[in-house]
Amino acid sequence: EPEFKKEIPTEVLERRYAGESRFMETVSRGDVDAAVGAWEGMTRIRIEGRFTDSLYEIKTMFVILNTLLRKSIESSIVHPYYIDRISTRYACRIQEMTAEDQYQLGVDMVREYCRYVQVYSLKEYSPLVQKVINHINLNLDSTLSLKSLAAMCFISPSYLSNLFKRETGETLI
Repeated sequence: EPEFKKEIPTEVLERRYAGESRFMETVSRGDVDAAVGAWEGMTRIRIEGRFTDSLYEIKTMFVILNTLLRKSIESSIVHPYYIDRISTRYACRIQEMTAEDQYQLGVDMVREYCRYVQVYSLKEYSPLVQKVINHINLNLDSTLSLKSLAAMCFISPSYLSNLFKRETGETLI
Protein backbone atom coordinates (compact mmCIF):
# COMPACT_ATOMS: atom_id res chain seq x y z
CA GLU A 1 0.00 0.00 0.00
CA PRO A 2 1.38 3.40 -0.90
CA GLU A 3 1.73 5.84 1.94
CA PHE A 4 -0.31 9.01 1.49
CA LYS A 5 0.46 12.39 2.98
CA LYS A 6 -2.62 12.08 5.17
CA GLU A 7 -5.35 9.57 5.84
CA ILE A 8 -8.17 9.64 3.28
CA PRO A 9 -11.51 10.42 4.98
CA THR A 10 -13.98 7.56 4.80
CA GLU A 11 -16.76 9.81 3.50
CA VAL A 12 -14.58 10.84 0.53
CA LEU A 13 -13.98 7.21 -0.37
CA GLU A 14 -17.66 6.37 0.06
CA ARG A 15 -18.66 9.30 -2.16
CA ARG A 16 -16.08 8.29 -4.78
CA TYR A 17 -17.24 4.67 -4.98
CA ALA A 18 -20.92 5.62 -4.92
CA GLY A 19 -20.27 8.05 -7.77
CA GLU A 20 -18.44 5.37 -9.72
CA SER A 21 -21.34 2.94 -9.26
CA ARG A 22 -23.85 5.60 -10.31
CA PHE A 23 -21.70 6.36 -13.37
CA MET A 24 -21.50 2.71 -14.43
CA GLU A 25 -25.25 2.26 -13.95
CA THR A 26 -26.09 5.29 -16.13
CA VAL A 27 -23.76 4.02 -18.87
CA SER A 28 -25.30 0.54 -18.71
CA ARG A 29 -28.70 2.19 -19.35
CA GLY A 30 -27.29 4.19 -22.27
CA ASP A 31 -28.36 7.46 -20.60
CA VAL A 32 -25.91 9.90 -22.22
CA ASP A 33 -26.74 13.03 -20.24
CA ALA A 34 -26.79 11.30 -16.85
CA ALA A 35 -23.57 9.43 -17.65
CA VAL A 36 -21.72 12.59 -18.72
CA GLY A 37 -22.94 14.31 -15.55
CA ALA A 38 -21.86 11.38 -13.38
CA TRP A 39 -18.45 11.30 -15.08
CA GLU A 40 -17.98 15.03 -14.51
CA GLY A 41 -18.94 14.49 -10.86
CA MET A 42 -16.36 11.73 -10.53
CA THR A 43 -13.63 13.99 -11.93
CA ARG A 44 -14.34 16.58 -9.24
CA ILE A 45 -13.48 14.15 -6.44
CA ARG A 46 -9.76 14.53 -5.93
CA ILE A 47 -7.84 12.55 -3.36
CA GLU A 48 -4.78 14.53 -2.39
CA GLY A 49 -1.52 12.65 -2.73
CA ARG A 50 -3.03 9.92 -4.88
CA PHE A 51 -2.22 11.32 -8.33
CA THR A 52 -0.33 14.18 -9.85
CA ASP A 53 -1.41 15.68 -13.13
CA SER A 54 1.40 14.19 -15.17
CA LEU A 55 0.44 13.02 -18.64
CA TYR A 56 1.34 9.45 -17.66
CA GLU A 57 -1.12 9.50 -14.76
CA ILE A 58 -3.81 11.19 -16.85
CA LYS A 59 -3.47 8.43 -19.44
CA THR A 60 -3.60 5.83 -16.67
CA MET A 61 -6.87 7.32 -15.44
CA PHE A 62 -8.25 7.15 -18.98
CA VAL A 63 -7.29 3.50 -19.29
CA ILE A 64 -9.27 2.96 -16.08
CA LEU A 65 -12.19 4.96 -17.54
CA ASN A 66 -12.08 2.81 -20.68
CA THR A 67 -12.23 -0.32 -18.52
CA LEU A 68 -15.16 0.99 -16.45
CA LEU A 69 -17.03 1.87 -19.62
CA ARG A 70 -16.29 -1.51 -21.16
CA LYS A 71 -17.55 -3.36 -18.10
CA SER A 72 -20.63 -1.12 -17.95
CA ILE A 73 -21.78 -1.93 -21.46
CA GLU A 74 -20.91 -5.58 -21.02
CA SER A 75 -23.58 -5.73 -18.30
CA SER A 76 -26.09 -4.48 -20.89
CA ILE A 77 -25.54 -7.60 -23.02
CA VAL A 78 -23.55 -5.91 -25.77
CA HIS A 79 -21.67 -8.52 -27.81
CA PRO A 80 -17.92 -8.75 -27.07
CA TYR A 81 -17.18 -7.96 -30.74
CA TYR A 82 -18.64 -4.46 -30.36
CA ILE A 83 -17.09 -3.96 -26.93
CA ASP A 84 -13.66 -4.89 -28.24
CA ARG A 85 -14.06 -2.61 -31.25
CA ILE A 86 -14.84 0.51 -29.20
CA SER A 87 -12.41 -0.32 -26.38
CA THR A 88 -9.52 -0.84 -28.80
CA ARG A 89 -10.27 2.39 -30.65
CA TYR A 90 -10.22 4.38 -27.42
CA ALA A 91 -7.10 2.60 -26.16
CA CYS A 92 -5.34 3.90 -29.28
CA ARG A 93 -6.72 7.41 -28.76
CA ILE A 94 -5.53 7.35 -25.15
CA GLN A 95 -2.00 6.53 -26.28
CA GLU A 96 -2.04 9.56 -28.59
CA MET A 97 -3.77 11.99 -26.21
CA THR A 98 -2.30 15.17 -24.77
CA ALA A 99 -3.25 16.74 -21.45
CA GLU A 100 -5.34 19.30 -23.34
CA ASP A 101 -7.40 16.52 -24.93
CA GLN A 102 -8.56 14.98 -21.67
CA TYR A 103 -11.93 16.66 -21.14
CA GLN A 104 -13.13 16.21 -24.72
CA LEU A 105 -11.82 12.65 -24.91
CA GLY A 106 -13.64 11.75 -21.69
CA VAL A 107 -16.94 13.19 -22.92
CA ASP A 108 -16.51 11.48 -26.30
CA MET A 109 -15.86 8.13 -24.62
CA VAL A 110 -18.85 8.36 -22.30
CA ARG A 111 -21.21 9.45 -25.09
CA GLU A 112 -20.10 6.80 -27.55
CA TYR A 113 -20.19 3.95 -25.05
CA CYS A 114 -23.75 5.02 -24.14
CA ARG A 115 -24.68 5.03 -27.83
CA TYR A 116 -23.32 1.50 -28.14
CA VAL A 117 -25.75 0.46 -25.39
CA GLN A 118 -28.59 2.19 -27.24
CA VAL A 119 -27.75 0.45 -30.52
CA TYR A 120 -26.29 -2.93 -29.53
CA SER A 121 -27.78 -3.86 -26.14
CA LEU A 122 -29.78 -7.06 -26.22
CA LYS A 123 -30.67 -7.04 -22.53
CA GLU A 124 -34.42 -7.04 -23.19
CA TYR A 125 -34.31 -10.25 -25.22
CA SER A 126 -34.12 -13.91 -24.25
CA PRO A 127 -30.75 -15.64 -24.65
CA LEU A 128 -32.05 -17.45 -27.74
CA VAL A 129 -33.09 -14.25 -29.51
CA GLN A 130 -29.82 -12.60 -28.41
CA LYS A 131 -27.92 -15.44 -30.07
CA VAL A 132 -29.87 -15.07 -33.31
CA ILE A 133 -29.51 -11.27 -33.45
CA ASN A 134 -25.78 -11.49 -32.79
CA HIS A 135 -25.36 -14.19 -35.41
CA ILE A 136 -27.21 -12.10 -37.99
CA ASN A 137 -25.30 -8.91 -37.17
CA LEU A 138 -21.92 -10.62 -37.23
CA ASN A 139 -22.59 -12.64 -40.38
CA LEU A 140 -24.29 -10.23 -42.75
CA ASP A 141 -21.94 -11.30 -45.53
CA SER A 142 -23.17 -14.91 -45.28
CA THR A 143 -26.30 -16.55 -46.58
CA LEU A 144 -28.80 -16.50 -43.73
CA SER A 145 -32.09 -18.35 -43.63
CA LEU A 146 -34.76 -19.06 -41.04
CA LYS A 147 -33.99 -22.76 -41.37
CA SER A 148 -30.23 -22.33 -40.75
CA LEU A 149 -30.83 -19.97 -37.80
CA ALA A 150 -33.28 -22.44 -36.25
CA ALA A 151 -30.84 -25.32 -36.78
CA MET A 152 -28.11 -23.29 -35.09
CA CYS A 153 -30.39 -22.97 -32.05
CA PHE A 154 -31.67 -26.57 -32.18
CA ILE A 155 -35.31 -25.47 -32.48
CA SER A 156 -37.95 -25.57 -35.20
CA PRO A 157 -38.11 -22.71 -37.72
CA SER A 158 -41.73 -21.92 -36.79
CA TYR A 159 -40.92 -21.69 -33.08
CA LEU A 160 -37.97 -19.38 -33.79
CA SER A 161 -40.05 -17.24 -36.11
CA ASN A 162 -42.83 -16.84 -33.51
CA LEU A 163 -40.41 -16.18 -30.65
CA PHE A 164 -38.45 -13.61 -32.63
CA LYS A 165 -41.63 -11.78 -33.70
CA ARG A 166 -43.01 -11.80 -30.14
CA GLU A 167 -39.82 -10.39 -28.60
CA THR A 168 -38.65 -7.94 -31.27
CA GLY A 169 -41.86 -7.01 -33.06
CA GLU A 170 -40.07 -7.79 -36.33
CA THR A 171 -40.08 -10.85 -38.52
CA LEU A 172 -36.87 -12.72 -39.23
CA ILE A 173 -37.48 -12.35 -42.95
